[in-house]
Amino acid sequence: MKDLKLLARNPRMLAYVVYYMNVVPLMIIFSFMRGSKTALMIPSLSLFMAGFAGAGAGYFYVAEGEGSLLLYVLPVTRGWLARRKAATCLVFSLPTMAIIATLGYVFGEPSIAVTGIIIFLLGAIGSSLAFSFLAARGLPRSPAVWTYETLREGYAGAQIIGLLFVIGLFLVSAFPVFVSESQGFHSSLLMALSASIAFFLVGLATIKVKDEPL
Repeated sequence: MKDLKLLARNPRMLAYVVYYMNVVPLMIIFSFMRGSKTALMIPSLSLFMAGFAGAGAGYFYVAEGEGSLLLYVLPVTRGWLARRKAATCLVFSLPTMAIIATLGYVFGEPSIAVTGIIIFLLGAIGSSLAFSFLAARGLPRSPAVWTYETLREGYAGAQIIGLLFVIGLFLVSAFPVFVSESQGFHSSLLMALSASIAFFLVGLATIKVKDEPL
């Protein structure tokens, strides 16, 4: 709730977050709509969109503004902060998940919609935790106002690598659909589901890393 209030007071930052985490993913989703293939693409698209849920984690740290100085004098740890910011990422990714579920239901059947939701949630939880953990680890050690520049050194590189990895997984999981359509759907589904589970486990692994104060 605090993050939502901070963003509401900063319309420019809110616009960045909505554009990056909702508008861009939805533009990509609609660009891959291909009639009968739309439902078959839901698993791989769900996996791809889940990557965007975590990639925007840095915005929620920057949204703290001068309030970040106060966090240094409170009993706040980087792990605790990473988990809270990851939860905010998930809240902002819910509209994308709803669109994916709707497309799966309209162009396919309820089972495809449910599968898309499961893949998205697993992947989004994992990517949100992982990217948020990376951002928290890269915060300045001494009291400072957090800006995107202070996160840029380690976080931006990891963000780009992570998104390129997600794009690669999307292409691999979507390939069977382009080759044999309905016959390749099950292979695409299995790969997307396996990758989302892997993302989920990676995200949980960050919680086990030794925590430290700001």
